[in-house]
Amino acid sequence: MIKNSLISLVLASAALAGATEYTTVTDSGTGTTGNGGYYGWCSKLTDTFYTTTSEGESATLPDSVSLTSITVNFATSGDSGANSNLKIAIYEYSEDGTVGSFVGLSDNTTGTWTTGGTATLTFTDVTLSSDTQYQFFFVTESATAEALTDTSSGSTLLSNYQAYSSTLRLAVTQQSSLPSGDGTYTNNSVSGWEGMYIPQVTYATTASVPEPATATLGLLALGALALRRRRA
Repeated sequence: MIKNSLISLVLASAALAGATEYTTVTDSGTGTTGNGGYYGWCSKLTDTFYTTTSEGESATLPDSVSLTSITVNFATSGDSGANSNLKIAIYEYSEDGTVGSFVGLSDNTTGTWTTGGTATLTFTDVTLSSDTQYQFFFVTESATAEALTDTSSGSTLLSNYQAYSSTLRLAVTQQSSLPSGDGTYTNNSVSGWEGMYIPQVTYATTASVPEPATATLGLLALGALALRRRRA
């Protein structure tokens, strides 16, 4: 009986260690598409202009997800010498015209910009709330999480961001009835954005789950308690 219980616990812990994968993409929109140099964009993963699937099927995101990557679509026209090798910094949206709390920074850069190309930026240990607005900003290759958040000299998160801010030529899609704050930033003072356009992007996420070791220990503890009560 004890052996069977332990086997069941191991199988259950293995199930917990796995994570459902989600893909969220920008809808085609209701209007025109465009190209331009942008500093970034603001949105939340559950906005109506995004479509989410899991294993090819329509899906609803859980309240919290781990961000795996963001794929951006480069503009289909424009200067072939556009800025390249940029990272994406993520902040919570702030209504006061600055940046909100720092959330994370991509592990890699966009690489060399090419007309009509794409770039996939990966993330480690970045958790997003599905129904929270986030600011996604392009920053230079030299940006680090420490540099973007160090306010010991009296600087602010906004001024730190501005020191590394840059633009990337993106393909965007016109949307209708965007929530307040959503849009594509046209300057690094975070005071100007196009409130009708959203970049053509793809977010890869997984459901936030307990660490495998933590899940296993928790299940074993519950199993031990159950066996103890049975013997009693």
